[in-house]
Amino acid sequence: MDTPTMEIDRETGLIYRLLPTEEWDRLAPIFAKNDWFLPPRQLSNASVTENSQGEIVGMQMLQLVLHSEPTYIDEAYSGKVNYLRLWDLLERIPKSKKNHLILPGYCLVAPNEKIAQMAERGGFKLIEGKLYRKLWTE
Repeated sequence: MDTPTMEIDRETGLIYRLLPTEEWDRLAPIFAKNDWFLPPRQLSNASVTENSQGEIVGMQMLQLVLHSEPTYIDEAYSGKVNYLRLWDLLERIPKSKKNHLILPGYCLVAPNEKIAQMAERGGFKLIEGKLYRKLWTE
């Protein structure tokens, strides 16, 4: 029976549904095979495509990701505010970085070259790819 969280493609027989958190471990082999970090079920949602044998043959993730932004330093204090100390204070928050709720790192979107340079000095690495966004209102 089709529900708002499950759809069956009449042509292919493939089943599309939201994966309940109690089935989260079924994603582990996909993430291991691709050398990806499996996000905590408490911070993520996944939709899956399953074949008639119940195997996951497609997956899309929506997850919360830590972002280190925005950064603000008053122009009058440029060169005086130590932005590395700002980041360091935030990085001290988790008691243990091995906690199942702690993601393996965080992202930063640099809106300009000045912030990009600060980020690189702070140990951030530029990654390849393109960043896209989709606002809920678009």
